[in-house]
Amino acid sequence: MERIEDQVLRKKLFLQSMWIIFILDALFILFIERSLKYYPIVMVFAGIFLGYTLILRFIKKDSFFVWSSLALIYSYLFALNYTDPYIVNFIFLLFPVIFSAVFQKMTYLFITGAITICSQFYFFLSNYEIISTSFERIDVMYYVFFAVIIVVILSYYIRFINFLWTKVQLQNDLISSNLRTTEAKFDLIFSQSHDAIAIIGPDQTVRAVNPAFLNLYGWSEGEVVGSIYPYQTGSESGVTSRRDRTKSGSAVEVEVTTTPLFSHANELIAFCEMIRDVTDKKADELALFQQEKLNVAGQMAAGVAHEIRNPLTVIQGFLQMMDEKKEIIDPHYTKIMLEELKRMNSIVSEFLILSKPQAVHEKEINMRVLIDSMIRFFSTESALRNIGIEFKCKGELPAVQGDENQLKQVLINLLKNAFDAMSKGGKIIVDAQAENDIVKITITDQGPGIPADLISQVTKPFFTTKEKGTGLGLVITEKIIRQHNGNITITSQIGEGTTVIVTFPVSHSLIR
Repeated sequence: MERIEDQVLRKKLFLQSMWIIFILDALFILFIERSLKYYPIVMVFAGIFLGYTLILRFIKKDSFFVWSSLALIYSYLFALNYTDPYIVNFIFLLFPVIFSAVFQKMTYLFITGAITICSQFYFFLSNYEIISTSFERIDVMYYVFFAVIIVVILSYYIRFINFLWTKVQLQNDLISSNLRTTEAKFDLIFSQSHDAIAIIGPDQTVRAVNPAFLNLYGWSEGEVVGSIYPYQTGSESGVTSRRDRTKSGSAVEVEVTTTPLFSHANELIAFCEMIRDVTDKKADELALFQQEKLNVAGQMAAGVAHEIRNPLTVIQGFLQMMDEKKEIIDPHYTKIMLEELKRMNSIVSEFLILSKPQAVHEKEINMRVLIDSMIRFFSTESALRNIGIEFKCKGELPAVQGDENQLKQVLINLLKNAFDAMSKGGKIIVDAQAENDIVKITITDQGPGIPADLISQVTKPFFTTKEKGTGLGLVITEKIIRQHNGNITITSQIGEGTTVIVTFPVSHSLIR
């Protein structure tokens, strides 16, 4: 079915064509042929055409437009042929036939064709004596035959155009149906999605937001749509984390998936942000992290207690001596006691890292110093379990940007796993080196190794091979490493041991 817009446009173009042809014909008659007998006809029909154009503003019916237009054209041509029965005017009688083809209906074509052929016969026969001097009777038949051919050709043209038009309409209807279906699906996903969605223009103005966005941030649609996007957005595809502020000022942790939207001409038209509230998820991860730290603290409590008991024994002995010999206060004894107290304070401070929640403070960290401190932290457990730790590091290491407490937790978890794997003693090798723009830390133990079918499971939550393990240590370790844009790789051979490789990007500052 033809669209109303197409019908209006076609009527407008048809009317413009009538006016142009009439004006050209009038100019030819008035200034080229200069025949006074045509002047009344031109003037009268100029007024009729003008009145007709005004009438069409009030009468919108299609059938009225078609038949009245054809009738007006025939009236003008009949007036010309009555005034001057000339062969050229007879040829002009074909114009209504050609014009009727514009409406692509066989009814209009055949009716105008019949009127044209009959009127040509009439004018030829009624004015034959006038035109016979330059025109033979047989020429009338050829001329009528020519008119018939025109009608036949136009009829096939209309059939073919209608076929193409129907085919195009069917394809257009199918595309429109698919488009409406796609739009309905998009609207459903957009409006019902639990994730907040924002459509942002290249100029950072908000084009649209879904109800989940309004619920998450507390804005109304009128406050957001059309205004500058209040949050930082990326210009490339990807997933990022950020901390936003709601309308009320409260903080919300979100994960944002940004997708650029392009037109068929590959021009950027907008960005789509899918925003997921991960505030509760972050809180759960922090709780898991703290739980694992407490678990490790409990496992290491015996070693720490042993480490503290030695300085306490020394201090107790000196205090007993000083109590028995009150007049003797040896500065050497007090120096030793102060050193032992300092050592105890250091041990307790390191141990508190495991049990006390720590705020995240990123800074540049000297990885060599950090690894050295962690190896010293395990010195007591190393002696108790008959496990040696060998640290290999050639030269200084580039600084790493990150949170010192979290990186300590990574090393504690990995070293603790290595200790737990070596129940019969042995040696742990810690190798640290700089490669291009990364710091690579390799921890190798001499434990029994991990079976190949379990190696892919070790970083999954609650998977453990230890009798009293929680299965959270490597989960938290991997999470911290990923947050520092690092990577962890675990390889193992049965009977030979396990190797863990951790890499962190350098902070591109001076080597410490």
